[in-house]
Amino acid sequence: ERINLFRLFKGGNIGFRDVFFQYSFRVMGLINNTVNHCSHNQTRNTIASEKFTLNESEVVSCNQWISDYCGAPYRLLKNSIDEFSWGLEQIDVPTGFEQYTTALEMTLLPQNQPGKKQMLANRISALLGTTPLEVQNLHQKVIDFYRFRSESLHEGDGSNITEAELRELENITREVLKKCLARCKAEYSLDSCITWDSIKDKIMNDLVTQVAALKNAGVLPS
Repeated sequence: ERINLFRLFKGGNIGFRDVFFQYSFRVMGLINNTVNHCSHNQTRNTIASEKFTLNESEVVSCNQWISDYCGAPYRLLKNSIDEFSWGLEQIDVPTGFEQYTTALEMTLLPQNQPGKKQMLANRISALLGTTPLEVQNLHQKVIDFYRFRSESLHEGDGSNITEAELRELENITREVLKKCLARCKAEYSLDSCITWDSIKDKIMNDLVTQVAALKNAGVLPS
């Protein structure tokens, strides 16, 4: 949970490498033995060169971030966060790209939704854009990224996906999940029995309204 929250807090290569544990056992009630063991892991992709680091001010804000979102808010959004982390743990660019897109679809779209590309572009740009120009730029980026993902997934052609574009989609996915995690915390504080499906419906309904307003204003295409 905390490793995944670090990954959401900011970009950078972080994950488990060595896990140490000790266990004891008894054989036929006569022989006691204790074994020390190390499990070697590399749960972060091999194409990421940027290390996860925190300066002094970031240590304070990161500790607050962990305190705010561990537990119930994290569990509500866990499936989408796991998909995002799975994207971070891939060893090639196209597969990570596909996982980030899946995480976005899981978070912002209904299941089996037709016309995913346009709807996802509308909702991400409405959620993250703060000015008309930002909204339009984000909308076009997501349209392009979705095409790259389709070429990779359905045609086996990931040549259009660069490491820079992978990083950009990673950051877009991170920012979407951070906003949704904040919404999970707020909704849970009002109703401790709430489910992710209920929160997701509220997020999607809000985005439908925002997208309609942006279309009426001529910011997004009708």
